[in-house]
Amino acid sequence: MPREAGRPRRQPDRRHGPGNGSRDGPGTNFRADTIIFLAGSDIMPDCRLRMLNPEDLPAILSIERASFPGCPWTLEGFLAEMERQFSAVLGLFPPVRSMTPAPPSGGGGGFPPSPLAAFAVFWLLEGETHLMRLAVAPERRREGLGRTLLDAVLSASAAKGMERAVLEVRENNPAALSLYRSRGFRVTGRRRGYYEDGRTDALTMTLDLVPRGLGGGPGPG
Repeated sequence: MPREAGRPRRQPDRRHGPGNGSRDGPGTNFRADTIIFLAGSDIMPDCRLRMLNPEDLPAILSIERASFPGCPWTLEGFLAEMERQFSAVLGLFPPVRSMTPAPPSGGGGGFPPSPLAAFAVFWLLEGETHLMRLAVAPERRREGLGRTLLDAVLSASAAKGMERAVLEVRENNPAALSLYRSRGFRVTGRRRGYYEDGRTDALTMTLDLVPRGLGGGPGPG
């Protein structure tokens, strides 16, 4: 069977969450300068991006379970992704909707902290970015947060010298398909019966990345 276009030579399996790929290999160490690259991304005003850590796991799992109730990743799976040198778990913190100041704590005041609203898990392997997961909290959907986070991932990937981005998406997920197509992804393959029900196909989508400065916008759209 011919290799699907845009597939890596060592393909990670996304059906059952992280932990299927090797911890070692010809990946890119993303951690040291992630924030430097992402700082120049064209993100929404007042949104904050940062790498997530084990302290964020309760918020990550809440979004994960609401977004993928059929086959959510586990706490152990996310911990494994945080440990991999070539994996990034990136969080988006938009401004809070309510502008009511939080009650003073210890003599201090100010506005309440912004909760995690979306996260992405992606790998950098052999010149390709593999988007493993992208999820937005149900109460923060339809605000452009998924697009903002995807743009940040693509900007960082291009700045790191990745040549293309690859992902898999359910064929019956029109919202996700619309998002990815709006950023220039095209369908380059199909994996039949890929998901846990054994009936739903996965579409492989690929985007060719071009080198750009930190302030450049990722992809068309």
